[in-house]
Amino acid sequence: MYKNLPPLVIPEDAAISDVPTNPDHLELSNTMYHYIETAYPAETTEGMALRNEVLEILRDMLKTWIKFMAVANGIPAEDADSCGGCIFVSGSFRLGVCVSGSDIDVICVVPSFCGGEEPGHFFKSFFDQLNAREDVTNLVPIPGAAVPMIAFMMRGIDIDLIPSIRPSADATLDLEQLLVDQVLQGVDEKSARALNGPRVTEILYLLTEHNYDHFRLCLRCLRFWSKKRGIYSNKLGYLGGVNFAILAAKVVQWIPKGSAFTLMQYVFQMMITHPWPNEIRLTKHYDPPGMQSHEQWEHPKHNEVMPIITPAYPTMNSTFSVNKFSFSVMQKEFKRAAELCETISAKISKRLQDGESIEVCSSEWAELFEPVQFFARSKNYLRLDIVALSAADLTTWQGFAESRVRLLIIKLETQKVLSEARVFPKPFTYESAEDEQGAGSSSSGGHAGPLCGQSIYIGLTTDPSKLRGTLNLQPIIAKFQRDNLSFPAKKPGMDIKFKHFKWKDLPDVVFGEEGREAYRGAYNAFKKEQSELKEKAEQERKEKQDEWAQVVERGKWEMNQQGNQSSHEKLGIQASETERTSTNTLSSGGSLPQVTAAAAAAAAAASAASDHAIAAVNAAYGVTNSSSAVTEEDAQKGTGDAVHDVSAIPRPVPQQQQQNKRKKKNKSKPTKKRRVDVDLFD
Repeated sequence: MYKNLPPLVIPEDAAISDVPTNPDHLELSNTMYHYIETAYPAETTEGMALRNEVLEILRDMLKTWIKFMAVANGIPAEDADSCGGCIFVSGSFRLGVCVSGSDIDVICVVPSFCGGEEPGHFFKSFFDQLNAREDVTNLVPIPGAAVPMIAFMMRGIDIDLIPSIRPSADATLDLEQLLVDQVLQGVDEKSARALNGPRVTEILYLLTEHNYDHFRLCLRCLRFWSKKRGIYSNKLGYLGGVNFAILAAKVVQWIPKGSAFTLMQYVFQMMITHPWPNEIRLTKHYDPPGMQSHEQWEHPKHNEVMPIITPAYPTMNSTFSVNKFSFSVMQKEFKRAAELCETISAKISKRLQDGESIEVCSSEWAELFEPVQFFARSKNYLRLDIVALSAADLTTWQGFAESRVRLLIIKLETQKVLSEARVFPKPFTYESAEDEQGAGSSSSGGHAGPLCGQSIYIGLTTDPSKLRGTLNLQPIIAKFQRDNLSFPAKKPGMDIKFKHFKWKDLPDVVFGEEGREAYRGAYNAFKKEQSELKEKAEQERKEKQDEWAQVVERGKWEMNQQGNQSSHEKLGIQASETERTSTNTLSSGGSLPQVTAAAAAAAAAASAASDHAIAAVNAAYGVTNSSSAVTEEDAQKGTGDAVHDVSAIPRPVPQQQQQNKRKKKNKSKPTKKRRVDVDLFD
């Protein structure tokens, strides 16, 4: 089944089902295909031809430039051609799931003399050649990124050009050599990460080629679904293209002959039933023999909540940016999708049985891919304006700034009153006008009137059972600005501004052509849902208090009963002693003593036992009450021999008891009225 995998690449799991594809599921897959071809069509034939043409231009440019650099470095002209230079593609284009407007990740393998210290020759002379072309626009070098790149558009196609520097003067590689682990021998970490892009993509293809058509359709649907539901962005803490490709390939590993519908349904189910943070991996771990070892992922770290591991050496966690809030958001979306798959497939199957066509039935899938109403699911929103003084500066700054947003979300996790902090992954064009109303704003710098920018919104939802008073996010924002925005290439004007909005104050642009009123019904439903949660929390709190009060009263009654029984027994003993004493006294002509002291002592003992029981119950519930506290020594005195000195037992006087009650009453009723709304910038 896996005919072309490299020898050391071994699938992690065996198939759990090798039965032929279910005919009913094939029909469901056909309806998926008809829906996705209309709603999210693949790149056209003309578009694919243009992309291949652009790649051929880049390949020729790279080889010509490497030959020029070889001669400049003293290599004879007749030998310069042997220095090679090649390009590989990765991502959606290689897997055949790109659409119109998708970018292409192009990895350029170049000899050592083409690199050098940052920014290196690639970001100088080759950049200059690109800049000289009339068909190249939006050219921005980003040499300081984790994976250095040059971003630009050529003939309308978005290109991310990523260099991978070989440790020798020969940069000739073919696809077969690319998959040999020794290709990474002596390669620096940044170049290894660049080269691992096409290596991962190729292994994903080889793991699924026996069922590639259904894998490809499943992946197309997953990508479209995640974009519509607002959870497609690896950088912002969600999942990206490679993550969904690994998930779909994992299900292919379990069900090698599964239809696209079966694969997609299993992906949704797997994501909500998998025992996170245990990893999902496609291939077994191994260390290539006889070569320099690169660091690999082995076990989940404390901050990794959803590890999805890449299949090529060196393996790494492709979802390291997922945090607790984004994980919770995705789990809700996967659960919704799994339930809808069941419902929609049942509807389609019935309609097909009734004789309706596949094309007509395909419309049922619209509910699964319905856009999330992000701007109707929170009362409070935090807007991050990523701004710069020029488009080139913005391109350089935006990638870094967006990668920092997940760190802000991790800081928000410390606010226990927040039940959700959800990032909307689609940015809006920044509007510099200051006439928009908001509850507060903050900025990490003092540069006014930036020329361009992008705005990212975060929806903040509070937990009704935990919120008390106000929530002030200024300290968290200040700490984020101080700790997480250190950018080596930062220029004047590069900034992140913060602004808080209540729902009614959100800019109209976020609601699109539908307008605010189209969201009002969903927003009112959300407010009702929050009110019901608040009432439920209050009811649970009241029930817990009532339960506590009942336990205390029951404890007092039981210990009073025990105290009364002890009192009766002591009174009986004292009566017998008194009777004997009386008889002796009368016989000797004395007078009869009173039993008042014994009775008082017994009553005090019973009271001390009762107080001891109450103190024990209070301690179990974490309640302290100094007015009723009895020491262990006092309790022992009260339940042992008769206490002749009643004043030895500490008892609060009535006036002290009233003062304690007043103090407790004042603590339980705050003088300040509780705030219902959240003030994020108090």
